[in-house]
Amino acid sequence: RGVDQINIAISELDTMTQQNAALVEETASASEEMASQAQELMSMMERFKIRQEVKKDTFDKKHKELHLQGGKAESSKPAGKALKAVKAEAKAKDLKGLMANDGFEEF
Repeated sequence: RGVDQINIAISELDTMTQQNAALVEETASASEEMASQAQELMSMMERFKIRQEVKKDTFDKKHKELHLQGGKAESSKPAGKALKAVKAEAKAKDLKGLMANDGFEEF
């Protein structure tokens, strides 16, 4: 009876080892697929590189807009009018002009 228990235990260990090997293989395959997808995403993102000075100008512009929007107190009403004027001017421009001003380039 002791030998039978040892054989059963060894058989169960063998089954678990095979299951673990299958899981490792599946994980390796999924990892390779994810690496491939990440590389593809990186190559797509390269088309959206923005020049450093454009990043700074855009950040500064948006930073100012946030401050103008945030100060809705009585003293900031003239700033709100300036913000509306900026928005109206932006709407008046065509899409290509807006994109060029924000640092986007057509490829």
